[in-house]
Amino acid sequence: MRPLTMWEVTAEGSGLHPLLRKWKPGAAYPDGESGGTWLAAGRFYLFRSRRGQGASIWAMAEDRSFPGIDNSPNQIYSTSQDLIGLAPAPDGRRVFFAAGQERRELVRYDGRRRQFLPYLPGAAGRWVNFSRDAQWVAYTTAPQETLWRSRADGSEPVQLTSTSLHAFQPSWSPDGARIAFSGGSDGQTSRVYVIPFAGGVPEPLTVPPFIEGDASWSPDGNSLVFARILPAGVAGQAGLYVMEWKTRKIKFLPGSDGLARAAWSPDSRYLAATGRDGFKIQLLDLQTGQWSLLASGTGLGVPLWSRDSQYVLFQEVLGGPEQPVYRVSIRSRKIEKMAGASQIPQSNVTGYVVTGLAPDDAPVATVLRSNSDIYALDLDLP
Repeated sequence: MRPLTMWEVTAEGSGLHPLLRKWKPGAAYPDGESGGTWLAAGRFYLFRSRRGQGASIWAMAEDRSFPGIDNSPNQIYSTSQDLIGLAPAPDGRRVFFAAGQERRELVRYDGRRRQFLPYLPGAAGRWVNFSRDAQWVAYTTAPQETLWRSRADGSEPVQLTSTSLHAFQPSWSPDGARIAFSGGSDGQTSRVYVIPFAGGVPEPLTVPPFIEGDASWSPDGNSLVFARILPAGVAGQAGLYVMEWKTRKIKFLPGSDGLARAAWSPDSRYLAATGRDGFKIQLLDLQTGQWSLLASGTGLGVPLWSRDSQYVLFQEVLGGPEQPVYRVSIRSRKIEKMAGASQIPQSNVTGYVVTGLAPDDAPVATVLRSNSDIYALDLDLP
């Protein structure tokens, strides 16, 4: 996923451009810059920056064009905790923010009990994907963002990547021999990698300067579909691309502009993909080459296919406190709610995200907890 970036535009809506032009970007979401806010009188602009397991607050003077003055952002605070919600005091001499150590755990939906129950205890998992034979599971951990694989019951866990490479969204090859994933080191853009089942050195399949990820194998294992995003100032075509595995040749998928997070249906007939704006899920019929709208909403998550290719499951992450999980029928386009946040029995839950399906089509989610507190930072700016 693309790292967070900040942009600037005039009050009239013209001149859109990146705010931090000479800035080393994060590798992938959730790294990046966000949460900007002005101090009183508009003399300084504060923003939050996150890299890996640390976060910081930076200050930037309002007048960045005065000759002979270095108005580059300056770091004024850093912490090993995650921090959010910068709120300056009215007098501009103090800023308040929430900070805490995020904790995650995996849960799996039990349809009989109609509850999310713990899955892979002890694994602070984020992204999950199961092998076709249902014997193995690949998952990434947070906040380290390392890739692991284990038996489906959690036994025989093996760490496949180091902490120097942030890994996201694993996808098993149909033969179970390798795992594709999105990843990037600190300061580098996200790329598509592949690593053997037994481990080894991750092999990059894509190259900078593009931001690429969201890889998904074709059911026959002969191709990978992935998303490409263009960094500011880089020419090219954003959208979905298909890579032929043996030759590594890639081609653009017509009509996929503005789409990401694509997933192949198990029967090879369709591709489902989420818009980068999170407002829609589109369906591509690979026999006719036609795209159609499958679902719409706010903050739609990754499309997940049922094993029989009859349904696509998805979550509306920004769909209110329930953050509901739905499934849509490919044949009738009927949408039905499957689960929601109220079915997570644990306390102190600040959110959850469905990131995979178990072999029986049960949603698997990463649950977020935080022991956050409110802090005040006194400012001494010129």
